[in-house]
Amino acid sequence: MVVLTKQQCKDRFSERLNEAVEKAWDVTKEQRPHTALVRERLDIKISYEAVRKWLSAESIPDMTHVSLICAVLEISPTWLLTGNGPMLIADEVQIKDHRNAVSINQSSLFPPELRERYDKLGRDDKIRVQETVRNRIGELEANLKRKKSRG
Repeated sequence: MVVLTKQQCKDRFSERLNEAVEKAWDVTKEQRPHTALVRERLDIKISYEAVRKWLSAESIPDMTHVSLICAVLEISPTWLLTGNGPMLIADEVQIKDHRNAVSINQSSLFPPELRERYDKLGRDDKIRVQETVRNRIGELEANLKRKKSRG
């Protein structure tokens, strides 16, 4: 059995996190650090410094943040934390709600007539669809709130 030092654990976590960010968001290793991008895409209240530390092997986030990172990047928590198993979570769409990272089957997201079209999309296009849906839901919620406040 191989026992890693704390720093080796941080180094390996950081490398996997950077690799996942680069694959998910089409950025290169030369564009590191990805701190601002990760912080923006996670869309939670987390300091720039905390994200910088995760990406530069100075610390590992708590499990709440690991779950959110995995949901947003559509990666396996086991892979991110240990390097074991596949990196990507297949046939699932990750949905975040700022409190929990929840994985749901994509078949429950779309009616049958749209499901087949969605399934044919590439990873980047699926992410864009998810962002569009998330933004549209936000707009609808804001409209409902305005209507309720008007009486």
